[in-house]
Amino acid sequence: MDCATSCTGARRIRASARRMRRSSRSMVRARLFAHLYNPDGVTWGWTLSLFDARRQDALAAMRRALAQVRDWEWMRPRSILGKSVPEAGDATALFDLDGVAHGAYGIEGAPALVLVRPDGHIAFRGPLDKPELLRAYCSRVFGA
Repeated sequence: MDCATSCTGARRIRASARRMRRSSRSMVRARLFAHLYNPDGVTWGWTLSLFDARRQDALAAMRRALAQVRDWEWMRPRSILGKSVPEAGDATALFDLDGVAHGAYGIEGAPALVLVRPDGHIAFRGPLDKPELLRAYCSRVFGA
C-alpha cells in the first residue's frame, strides 16, 4: 500500500472520529439541558446547578449555598459533580466524570453556581464560595 492511500485513509478515520466526538458532546449537552430545563416532563421551575469544578472539597460550600436559597421552595438544586461524593440529604446529584457538563458551562478551576430560568436561559452565574451574591440576586428578582 502506498503512502497516499494510507495517509488518506488515516485522515478519513481522524475526521470521522472528530465528527463522532462533536456529535457525542452535542448529545450530552442536549441531555443535560433537557434535565435542567424540565427534568421530569411535568415540573417547571428555576434550576440551581452547583458545579464542584472537579474538586473533592466543594460539598461544604455547596451546602452553604443551598442554605442561602431555602426560602424559594420551587427552586430545584442539582449538584453537578466531577469528583465529590454526595451524602444522604444532599441535593440531587448528576455525575460529570468526563467533565463535559463543566466544559459546556465553562466551569474550570473554581466551583460555581449557575441559576437556570424555566425557559432554559442562564439567569445568574457566580462563584460557589460567595453564595450571598446568589441570595442578593434571588431577593431582588423574587422578593424576600
